[in-house]
Amino acid sequence: MKFGKKILLAAILMTMVGFELSAIDNMNTRPDEPMGYENYWSCISRKLGRGICNTAFGAIEIPLQMAKTSAEEGGFAGLTAGTLKGVGYCIGREVAGIVDILTFFMPLPGLSNDPEHGAGWGYGPFFTPEWILTPSTDPYNVAYPQTGYID
Repeated sequence: MKFGKKILLAAILMTMVGFELSAIDNMNTRPDEPMGYENYWSCISRKLGRGICNTAFGAIEIPLQMAKTSAEEGGFAGLTAGTLKGVGYCIGREVAGIVDILTFFMPLPGLSNDPEHGAGWGYGPFFTPEWILTPSTDPYNVAYPQTGYID
């Protein structure tokens, strides 16, 4: 019987949290913001998620840059220059991820949510592309089938 009460209490708590999150999500503070930055909750969750992704998967930049350089300049360039470029991008992504995790709750200068319309304070990314794997940067079709540039 005690187990049933715990489940009921957990269900009530999760329902309350869900209602609170949907209420926060519906507080549209700036409708002119780009997709993913509509309100405070989406800004901080996107920034925290990006920080966790960059910190956890920053090392993926090494094979990505190797593949990109190989496709553009050949195998030897990909093996040497691509590896070094990947290590640099990896370090940059790791540092940017840590900064995003530590400061997810506040905007930073020079990181506008919409980089096309000026550089002000915001929750925007340090790097473009914002995420490590996108449909255009997935050379081995790992996350996005049918979009890679290496067969």
